Order: sequence, then C-alpha cells, then structure tokens
Amino acid sequence: RSQDIYDLLSKDKFFQGNDDFDDLPKLDLLHSRFRFCDRDEIEKRVRIRFGKAGDKIKVEENGKDVEREVKRPKCAVLIATQIIEQSLDIDFDLMISDHAPIDLLLQRAGRLFRHERVRPSEFNQAELWIIQPEMKEDLSDFGVHGYVYDEHILLRSWLELQSIEQIEIPGEIERLIEAVYDKKRDCSDEEYQTRWNETKTDMSKKLGEKRMKAKACRITDAHDEDLFENVILQLDEDNPETHKTFQALTRDTDLPSVSIVVLTYEEAKNIDLDAKLNDEMKEFLLRREAKISKLGLTNKIIADENLKQKNWKNSALLRHHRLLKLDENNEIIIGNFKVSLDKNLGILTEKTGGKNE
Repeated sequence: RSQDIYDLLSKDKFFQGNDDFDDLPKLDLLHSRFRFCDRDEIEKRVRIRFGKAGDKIKVEENGKDVEREVKRPKCAVLIATQIIEQSLDIDFDLMISDHAPIDLLLQRAGRLFRHERVRPSEFNQAELWIIQPEMKEDLSDFGVHGYVYDEHILLRSWLELQSIEQIEIPGEIERLIEAVYDKKRDCSDEEYQTRWNETKTDMSKKLGEKRMKAKACRITDAHDEDLFENVILQLDEDNPETHKTFQALTRDTDLPSVSIVVLTYEEAKNIDLDAKLNDEMKEFLLRREAKISKLGLTNKIIADENLKQKNWKNSALLRHHRLLKLDENNEIIIGNFKVSLDKNLGILTEKTGGKNE
C-alpha cells in the first residue's frame, strides 16, 4: 500500500524533483521491504531532513564517509509504514495515518512536535489526521488492517477516538490506553454492540490459542517435578522450515516469513557465491538482506531447493536465508510470482498475470 501511494504521488508535479535547497528528493518512501543497504541509505536521508537540528549524520558520498548536518527543507513528504513508530529520532509538522490501535497511534504521534524549533505558521500545534475506516452498513470496516491488528482493539480504539476532539500528550496517554484495553469496559455505542461482541469473542479465542502455544513452548522451571519427564524441544525458531508453532516465538504473528538475500545481476556476476564465506562476504550479503512475509510467495521461497546456498549452512547468520539472484531486468520468477527490485519502491512482488501485491 505504501508503494502504491508513493507511485501515485510521484506522478504529481508537486512532489517531483528535489527540495528547495538540497539535493534530496521532495518525496521519499520508507518501509521494511527494502534491502538493508537501501533502507539504511533512506533512513539517513530521512534523518538529515527530519532529524534534530545540529545533529550530524554519517553518509557515504563518492566512496568516502562524510558527515552531513540536519537541514530541514521547506517542503518534504515521507510515506512510511509503521516502522517509523520506533528508533528514528525524527520530527514532523503533520502526520496522516491509517487507523491503528490507540497505543500505536500515540506512539506515532510522538513523531510530531518532537524537537524544539521554529514551526511553519500553518502548524502552530501538532496535527495527526487519522483516515476513517471504510463504512460497511454504517459500521466501520477495517479491511486489511484487521489482518494486521486485532479487530476488537481497532473497534475499541475507533469508538474512543469518536468521543474526543483533541489529545493532550503525555497527560492523556494512560487514560486512553486504559479505556481501550480495560477488559471490564462495555461498548459505549449501542449501534456497535453486536460487532463489539463478535470481535471480542474472536479476540478471546485467539488469545486462548496463543496461551496454548506459549505453554507448549515455554522453558520448564528448574524445580518442576516433571522436568525430566517432559520432552524439551530443541527449537530452531529462525528456520523457516520449522513448523510455524515453533517459529520465531518472540513474534506475535501467524504470517509465515523468510529472510532473503537479494542480489542484482551485476552484484551476483562479480562475486563467487560458492566460495568459502569470510567476514567481508558475510557483511556484503547481509547488507542485501530483506524479509518477505507474503502468503503464497513465502512458502514457495522456502520450498524451492534452488534458492538454498549449501555453503551457507554452517553460518549462524546466513544458514536460514534464501538467495534471490535477479536477472538483467532485476527480476526473478518463483512459482507463479515475479519478484523484482526497484530503486525507489524497494522489493516488489507480483503474481504472474495478476497485479502487484
């Protein structure tokens, strides 16, 4: 979705070209489906334009490491996914966000008015615009967002937002989070009562399944009388071939994922991929790492024996990665999917004969 929005805005003349007094593009895109080396470059650009005044960012120019001072442009737009909620110390005047659980919306709002500086006259206070979910039979339909976040929490968050006009941060953070996550609180809108009950039941069911999953995989207490009776599973949770019940137990998601190394045609042509791995080669490969969580495609990547590198199996860092070598057009066909690499959009996946996904 972020790729589609970037593609749409980039066709508008207003967003084309560089900003007024720098060589950086007026419109930028940041999401997790960039290779690490490309994402790192974008993050540095983002920090240069939206970071704290006075900070200096290390970048590479003409093969040399240099420092560039944060220099805020007159106008710049960043399209990003939820990865900007954390880690990056950046500051915006205006944010437009899809609907999300209230705690994550507050986390995003923390990227507004973050630094002390002179603001444009049009923005004398922080503004967060939340896109209203589609309405289905006069009730909110969270669509694909219901796959990313729990629908009951989305509904509770949306109803709570309807009752307020302005949010005071940090004063109201605790109250808002308690209002959404308090299990004893009842539905505040009779019109949504049926939907409330349905989504609450679904959430309780999912939580029960997660508890059972955690119970099956937890580490037995040292003083447990059944310590030597129970089977202790030696889990290899980063192995994409391990049953999903035991995969990546720290990640709360049902979507399968796989780590990939994506090499362009020129990159693959200039290195010996079958040679013994040394530290320099490992660093080179890991800087071209990305993660794919895509139903259908992920399973095809995992199952494809041609994407495994035998000389990676003894490397703790690379043994579960799959190698995607792109052709002269920066593409590779995997089953009924085409995976390609675009400088501005990142990694694109497309069903052959279908549309971008």
